Amino acid sequence: INAEYGGCSWRPMGICESTEDRSGDEVQGDDGSLRLGAGGSEDDPSIPLAIAIQLQEPKMVDGKLSKSPVGQLLGLVVESASTVADVKAALRTSHHLTAPQLRLFLEGRELRDSAKLSELQVQPGDTLECEQFSGSTILSWGSNRDGELGISRSQQRCLVPTLTDFENLGLRLRVVQLSLGPGCSGALTDTGTVWTWGRSAGGQLGLGDVPSKIATPTQVAGLEGIKSLVMDFGSAGAVDHQGGVYTWGGVNKLGEYEVNTPRRRDELVDRMVRSVALGAAHYGVLCAEEPQLLLWGSNLQGQLGRDDKVESVQSPAEGRVSEMLDMSIIKKLCLGSNHSGCLLEGGVLMMWGSAEAGQLGLGLSLIHI
Repeated sequence: INAEYGGCSWRPMGICESTEDRSGDEVQGDDGSLRLGAGGSEDDPSIPLAIAIQLQEPKMVDGKLSKSPVGQLLGLVVESASTVADVKAALRTSHHLTAPQLRLFLEGRELRDSAKLSELQVQPGDTLECEQFSGSTILSWGSNRDGELGISRSQQRCLVPTLTDFENLGLRLRVVQLSLGPGCSGALTDTGTVWTWGRSAGGQLGLGDVPSKIATPTQVAGLEGIKSLVMDFGSAGAVDHQGGVYTWGGVNKLGEYEVNTPRRRDELVDRMVRSVALGAAHYGVLCAEEPQLLLWGSNLQGQLGRDDKVESVQSPAEGRVSEMLDMSIIKKLCLGSNHSGCLLEGGVLMMWGSAEAGQLGLGLSLIHI
């Protein structure tokens, strides 16, 4: 134990034996107050506790988290007046634990951070279980009018990066992708599940009949094995590892009412879709097995890239881009409000659709192309 700076710091503890009777010893701090020893009042117990910490590492088993039955045994000396939060801080400092989440258990019961060891009747020599999980930490800031920051407390905006409720709820998830839309947010985890929050009035969260605003990250039912997620323009889309496509949102790309839960696109079965993109009034997908770029929805501004003057297309179809390019060189597809673009190998960018605001980067002489 190091009693520097008028207090006590924590150190790793090994097995200590002493034949001396030091029960009457007192150690005073620089202000003359009793810091350590056998003394201490009932209101301010300061008895040092030597406790063992059984560190358990969660592992993935069949796609689910499970704690390993045996973990590393750590030692710690703290005062009985310490809180559980103090013990966690000591563990991080003395044993260099870097996982963002630590949970302490006594006889299978999780301990609250604010609880004192004396209140929990922790005795010298007791063993606490510690579960650490290096899950993802999501920080968000900006407008929160629709709960899109994932912060349950009611505030209209956050000016500094703030933890979402993934941390507050103790959701131990590894997030591999975030997607943000107007007033809504979504997260994809490494196990292929999708979580959404924010504005849900148009069904863009995929949660079914729920309130118009959901500030707490909530898992979308019916989506498993997802590899990519996109949320934009009041709609959402996802692609699973088999190349299947799911879409949901308030208004689909044909102006029809869309479902508020994920719907598998039967017309894209067996297409082995790589990725999906959303525009304000049109969809697009890149297919892998037989390289294809398919677009459908509104074509009022030429955003589908077709030779004909059709105003909309109901089913995924190829356009002029497929005739002009080898589809295998398309690396990424992006759709805007009424225009489209794709990134090709070598860094070449190809654009088409509405040009009235200069969004194609081709000057303002054209209305659309």
